[in-house]
Amino acid sequence: GLREVFVWNELAGTGSWSYAPLGYKRNEALFGNDDTNCAQTPPVVNTRDYPRMFVTTKGLWMYVDGTLSPGAPSPKPLTSFFLPLTPNIANLPICSAPGTESLRWLTGRTSAANVEHAGGNAVHLICRDDVFQGTIKEVVYLMAGTYHFQDDGVCPDAGVPVTDVVEKMVSPHWDDPAAPTLGSWDDVGAADLKRSRVNANAVVLLDGSIVEVGGTGKNAAGVCVPRKTAERYRPPEVFEELQGLTASQNPWVLMCTQLPVQQYHSVSLLLPDGSVLTGGGTYDGEGYPAADARRKIEIYKPPYFFKTPRPIIVGIDTPFGGGAVQPFATLVTVTVRSRPGVGPKRLALLGSGSVTHAGDMNQRYVELQTMNEVQLNANTWDVTVQWPDDGFVAQPGWYLLTVVDDLDIPSVAKWVQVTPLP
Repeated sequence: GLREVFVWNELAGTGSWSYAPLGYKRNEALFGNDDTNCAQTPPVVNTRDYPRMFVTTKGLWMYVDGTLSPGAPSPKPLTSFFLPLTPNIANLPICSAPGTESLRWLTGRTSAANVEHAGGNAVHLICRDDVFQGTIKEVVYLMAGTYHFQDDGVCPDAGVPVTDVVEKMVSPHWDDPAAPTLGSWDDVGAADLKRSRVNANAVVLLDGSIVEVGGTGKNAAGVCVPRKTAERYRPPEVFEELQGLTASQNPWVLMCTQLPVQQYHSVSLLLPDGSVLTGGGTYDGEGYPAADARRKIEIYKPPYFFKTPRPIIVGIDTPFGGGAVQPFATLVTVTVRSRPGVGPKRLALLGSGSVTHAGDMNQRYVELQTMNEVQLNANTWDVTVQWPDDGFVAQPGWYLLTVVDDLDIPSVAKWVQVTPLP
């Protein structure tokens, strides 16, 4: 329930951590050191270990998943939304009169998940029904997990199952904090994993598909075993041609098998070329290879690596000049080269990876709105897209920019920075 907040001074280019059990700390460089006007941060409604948190495009902070204290089975995870005071995350710090009601948790307006997902994973996708329209469709996928661990945190207790269930919540009312229902979890519309897993990593790939890597499952005898075969899923929110298909028509697909075991505390990171770096983890005490085996690192190459040639981002141009750093709502023209007759389908930003405890809350897939598209010659296009509107759609920071062609093949990504200042 204790909170620590990093306050960034955009003008000075500096920042500091504030341990804030009583509230958000004022940005002293801008406002002095008087904390009397800072609102107390309300405690989390359901205190959990290993939670997942996302900032929605309308500014609500979504808090889901996790397990209760060791020794007590966790109930089905409730989803809580936090309504921050500030209308724009770029306007930190968050300060107000003490006792403000604008800074609060919104409870009782979402359903619990249908199964327990402690030690599971979640990914956040911001898509568009049509890349030439501004309609945003936002969805969070919640995957796998269990409800009770042994003290080692790796293998669920005897008799405790590991689930393969995948659920999703779409954003019907996330733009209206006053709505009586903010959303519910659907475990029918999304296909379940082929393998039950806990403490696995979920990575959003450059083409918008999701890959589940590593983790621990249980065999038919109820014994914990490492999950070494990755799985990949194409969300219909990203792949529009898959909309309307049932879970059995659009299943998770088993990929290649890893060599080292990667379970508890392992890491999987998306690299700019679209491959996934996997490694790390701790010794699990279950008779698997010794701890030093976890020092091995592997690179996973998704299927699009073998569909050449891939499109290429040739250049980036804006009214603020070319380059990687661009402010919110800028019209950005990206020059794309592809195979003849195969044009660009969509451009997207993917948040830079930041993994801990097999969870990456900085991971974010943001499909950009296409404003104009001009074909320059048989294999070159200028595509003008609008940069994210504000810090809720894409928090300021570094992202991977990729273009996906009509064959769903992504380019090697370029590092770009989203910033609130030109």
